[in-house]
Amino acid sequence: MRALRFVAPLLVVLLGCADDSLAYTLIRSTADSAPKHWPASALPVTMRLNDQTGPGLPNVTAGSDPAGAVQRALTKFPAVSGIELQMGTTSVASAGSDGVDIITFADTPTNRSMFEMAGGNGVVGLTLLFSSGSDIVEADLMFNPALQFTTTLDNDDALYDAVLFDVEAVATHELGHVIGLHHTGIESATMWPLTSVLQRRLDADDIAGARTLYPVDPSARGTIAGAVTVAGASAFGAHVVAMGPDGALAASALTLPDGHYAIEQLPPGDYNVYVEPLDGPQSSVPDDPCVRAGNLSGAGIYSGATLTTDFPTTFLPGVVVAADMTATADFALPSGAPPVNPVRIGAAVVTETSVSAQVATHPLPLTPGTDQWIAVAGPNADQVPIDGIDLGPDILVDQASRHVLASTCNGAPFPYLLFRVDVAASAAGGGRAIVLTTGGHSVTLTGGVRVAAAPPPCVGDCDGNGVVDVGELITGIDITLGNLARSECAVFDVNDDQAVSVDELAQGVRAALETCQ
Repeated sequence: MRALRFVAPLLVVLLGCADDSLAYTLIRSTADSAPKHWPASALPVTMRLNDQTGPGLPNVTAGSDPAGAVQRALTKFPAVSGIELQMGTTSVASAGSDGVDIITFADTPTNRSMFEMAGGNGVVGLTLLFSSGSDIVEADLMFNPALQFTTTLDNDDALYDAVLFDVEAVATHELGHVIGLHHTGIESATMWPLTSVLQRRLDADDIAGARTLYPVDPSARGTIAGAVTVAGASAFGAHVVAMGPDGALAASALTLPDGHYAIEQLPPGDYNVYVEPLDGPQSSVPDDPCVRAGNLSGAGIYSGATLTTDFPTTFLPGVVVAADMTATADFALPSGAPPVNPVRIGAAVVTETSVSAQVATHPLPLTPGTDQWIAVAGPNADQVPIDGIDLGPDILVDQASRHVLASTCNGAPFPYLLFRVDVAASAAGGGRAIVLTTGGHSVTLTGGVRVAAAPPPCVGDCDGNGVVDVGELITGIDITLGNLARSECAVFDVNDDQAVSVDELAQGVRAALETCQ
């Protein structure tokens, strides 16, 4: 991860952080090979935390609990997919091919040299994967010993100002690499390559990726697949995104060298599908605040490749996904660069006497039931009219709120587009795309905002009254035994695998004993 700072004139400050650790993107050695994954025979994978990890580490702030944060991170992907991860301990401190799957903060010459080769102090977390064919056989997860980590701050601004990184967010992201996920082009996802405290919680794209590698009842979900061509040639690395009718992002994929893609593990329903060029460069994360940097280096077929980026963002609405079926969505596109390139987003403050904004390389959190001023920055952002801004049906743009701040980046125009939104109290949680339209052409800032999820339902509280009673527990038992359908009380199904396990039933019992509230 890189810490980037750029100060524009007037009242505008650009803030950013980047992580060198991209659609859910699966790691493949070749275009026709199976994606890297742990074989079933290797599960559960025991990630062994170096036994010197504790509050006294020189690169962890006082009062932090790094072991607890790592333990929480280890639960994220297993809760939504078939991967099994557990924590152990080891005296091994350095990464390397030794048969031990480690998590380490240790400052050793070996660990230091690996970070130096990967980009030095710009790299916050690093995962080494060792594989045999498509099978992962070892994974080592490292925290940069030259940087400072914490578990005591819970927002990106505070972390940035203190030059600190959140242990749980970094660990959750790197564990995505451990199970075989590369970086995504959806900014709101945990596998976005630029660091954010929001990466503590998986977004829909992360969940779809994990379930593609480690399925849970795959017949209950469907796939969108197709091909993308630009000026008649196959598009390599085009970003194809599936978006629900409520505006929430479901998942995405990058096209293979032959232009084909597949977005798997989608819940049945209607989707708006669009394809966009990835912002670049993709081979590294540069110290350049003028671009929306990505990173596909380090592993797989996208590393070091020349991707197709000279085409307009194009939408295909009304793609219907059915369980255990594949819907086709093909794109035949002309060449030509998009008219606007939004690359930064952040909060704005507008008063009667001043206008200011801070924009960065991580998503802007939105809370249902509130209003928020937003700033989007990038080349030609000032060309977008107020009626050309769309975040979905439950995030309304104030049509009288448009402001523009003129600014430059590295000597080139870099205007800021400011506007106010009202987020409905019922707004669906998760990542959203900001769609900007001007002159009949649309572009997207995919995952530029992330709506806070509603509090998780009390497990077993079928009627939603905040209490789990004996009758509801009996319902849960009947669902577990197959005597009742899951739909009779879906809140027992914590991991959304369309079934209620004994463990989930036990969570309902605890909720009954301890009360939901």
